[in-house]
Amino acid sequence: MMTKKIETQEVLYGFLAWLTRGLMIFSVIIIVIIIIGDCKIKRMERPIVIQWDTISKTEESVEDQAKRYIQSLPMPDMSDVPRIQEQSIAIQEECITEAVVEEDGLKELNVSAYCACEQCCEKTNGITASNTKAQQWHTVAAGPSYKFGTKIYISALANTPSGGWFVVEDRGGKIDDNHLDVYFEDHQAALEFGRHNYECIIYN
Repeated sequence: MMTKKIETQEVLYGFLAWLTRGLMIFSVIIIVIIIIGDCKIKRMERPIVIQWDTISKTEESVEDQAKRYIQSLPMPDMSDVPRIQEQSIAIQEECITEAVVEEDGLKELNVSAYCACEQCCEKTNGITASNTKAQQWHTVAAGPSYKFGTKIYISALANTPSGGWFVVEDRGGKIDDNHLDVYFEDHQAALEFGRHNYECIIYN
């Protein structure tokens, strides 16, 4: 009976000794992995040091030589670095994001110009029919179907200071729904602008 008890104890001690050795080996492996990873991280964080003897005495500036030296170094392996998917961002004009296009928003209108003179307006104070002060490359006179504040984009005038954007702020006795008058501060400039048929996009 005593012999069986001794054999059982020997088996138990043997198992504990095997388990202890296994844990020690596993701990050593973990420590080695941590040390290797730490070394790699430190190597990546280590700044590039350029030896002074690599900078030759030539007419090329030290900065240019340093850049050329850095460019000659081998590129690090970036295969494991996750790539960030680029997403295109549509940038729209502020007035487009706030506007709703009418069903018949695209129209061809006859576009001319006017100024705040008696010949054009029979008055000279520059106050529009909407009781605002007319502004060059901003104010347009339009027919009664276009309510005040309506935004109009004329692509043919995109290179002007307003970028082609105008606001309906005025009316005119000879202005109907197929005609726009762009405001100018100078009468001669308005005459030189002339008359054109332009495609216009109407926004409310």
